[in-house]
Amino acid sequence: MGTRGVIFLVAIVGLLFIAPIDAQSSDPANPTLTVAAFDLAPWAESDEAGRVHGITFDFFNAITERSGISFKLIKVPYKRMLGMLEYGEADASIFFRSPVSEQISDQLAMVHIVETIIIGLKGTDIHTFDDLADLTIASPRGISYGERFDQDQTLTKVSTNNHQQSIKMLLNDRVDTVAGPITSLYYTFNRAGISKTELGTALTIGQKQAWLQVSRNFTDPVIRRKLTAAVHALRTEGVFKNILNKYFN
Repeated sequence: MGTRGVIFLVAIVGLLFIAPIDAQSSDPANPTLTVAAFDLAPWAESDEAGRVHGITFDFFNAITERSGISFKLIKVPYKRMLGMLEYGEADASIFFRSPVSEQISDQLAMVHIVETIIIGLKGTDIHTFDDLADLTIASPRGISYGERFDQDQTLTKVSTNNHQQSIKMLLNDRVDTVAGPITSLYYTFNRAGISKTELGTALTIGQKQAWLQVSRNFTDPVIRRKLTAAVHALRTEGVFKNILNKYFN
């Protein structure tokens, strides 16, 4: 190889190091974003073939149809989802806005609002926070249900992996009550064969807002604006509400 050939080869190798190829998308204007969905039915779960489905999956499919932005969805535990957003291993997710999420991600647009409750089986009626004094409460670890519930050290809380485990503990008399979004709990009770008539009076402990939240490592302003506009439009048109009704009505 002559001198010119050596110089040309060195130049090409140098360019490869200077300009690495985006492995997720061949189109920089429309990259495939990684979504971390928390592993909690009916928001994200896997079928027998290992395919992920659920409300979060349907939400992002709707966002893709509206915005043209593609997503790769990964189902992970809640705390792992937060870590992935914080360190840029995931670009986005839809979950409850909280002081913790505000510290590690940016909130682009609200998707929906849901009541959170504490409930037990029939015969356990809860009317005020004082009624919780002698009760044990199962709740998925890492999820915030409001400052009063989160910070009250007098409450006896038992951390679980998900609502299915919380309700299994309730049915096995290992806890007195379970905490969570009203929609998720009634859905999980129904799948366990428990009707509303078999449940006690629930205490509403607040409302939670689910937001599209993105990693601060994902800074593309054009894509962020597209996502925000898509979520606003889908919520205004009732698309997200229709998705929720498919699971809860």
